[in-house]
Amino acid sequence: FKGKNLDEISFLEVQRYFNNKSKSVYHDFLIKNKCLLSQIFDCGILDGKCTQNPCDKIKMPKGKQTKKKSVYSEEEAELIFQYAYTHRFGPEIQLMLETGICRYELLGLTWDDVDLRNQILYIRRGVADIIDSSTGKFKVLVGNTKNEYREREVPLSKRICGILSGIEKTLTLGKNEH
Repeated sequence: FKGKNLDEISFLEVQRYFNNKSKSVYHDFLIKNKCLLSQIFDCGILDGKCTQNPCDKIKMPKGKQTKKKSVYSEEEAELIFQYAYTHRFGPEIQLMLETGICRYELLGLTWDDVDLRNQILYIRRGVADIIDSSTGKFKVLVGNTKNEYREREVPLSKRICGILSGIEKTLTLGKNEH
C-alpha cells in the first residue's frame, strides 16, 4: 500500500489488492493473506493507529484453482513411517501419519488422552501460538478443539500402541521431573 499509514488504507484499495492478486495466486494463499492483513488492522485498532478493519467487508475472489490434493500412497507412508524411527520426533510423526491428527491436536495431547489397553486416542484439546495483544509477543494457548466435531476418539493400531508404550512418560529438567 505504498507506505500509507493504516488509517489511510481504504476498503476499495484492499478489495482491489485482492482482485489483482487473484489473477496470479491460489485461493488458499488469498485466504491466508487476508487473515494476516486483517490481524494487522486489528492490532492497529488496538494500538489506536486506525479505527476500522477494511478486511471485514472484503468479498474474496476465487483466485487460481489449487491442484488436487493427494494423500500418500501406502509405499510413501511406509517410507515416512520407517524414516521416523530414526528421527528425533519420530513417534510424533508416526502418530500424526497413522491417525491423521493435526499439529495443534498433537500438541494438546497428554498421557491421560492415550488408552493403550483399548487402543484409543482421545482428542480433547489443542495448542496454538497466538500473539498476546498486551505484550505483542507470542504465547502458547491451550484450549478446546477448534470445532466441537474435532473432539473425538481415534482408534490406534497395535503398531502405534507399541511405539507409544516405549516412550518415557516423565521428563527430567534440572532437578525437576515432569
